[in-house]
Amino acid sequence: MYYGILRAGGTAAVVDPWLPAPVLAYVLRLSKARLAVVPREVRERLLPLLDTLPDLQRVLVLGEELADGGGGGDWHPTATAEEDRAVILFTSGSTGVPKAVQLSHRNIKVNAAQMAAAHRISSSSTVLLHLPIYHPMHMNTAVSMAATQALCTSSRPELTASSVSALRRG
Repeated sequence: MYYGILRAGGTAAVVDPWLPAPVLAYVLRLSKARLAVVPREVRERLLPLLDTLPDLQRVLVLGEELADGGGGGDWHPTATAEEDRAVILFTSGSTGVPKAVQLSHRNIKVNAAQMAAAHRISSSSTVLLHLPIYHPMHMNTAVSMAATQALCTSSRPELTASSVSALRRG
């Protein structure tokens, strides 16, 4: 969803889905989110707050079929310029409510290139994604270099690394 939104000219607001419901509603209002793609548990937490989210038009649940068979709406992709806003990230809120940080397409590309150079990532690299998915900068780096990505869902990254090595050998 993240890359589809960027490619289509939209703005992705990447949010920790496990924020307390009132804080989640706050960041959705702040970002003027029109679409939320969430796990089922998050949808249940959002349902009582929908009347406080005037811009939110649709909530899609990960893994569920779309009732109408499509994305709905009358939305059309637009071309983007490097300076156009691509992503809204949110701070942790450790000193108050989360603050919105806006990044352009250029910000995303330059950061990905800098991280790839700093970590010597190339198309032959395998990148273990150990940070939460709502921290997309590590994914951007791997995607920009066409590197293999392995989602590490364990607290023991060496297990994921062993699995990836076995797949490459096998």
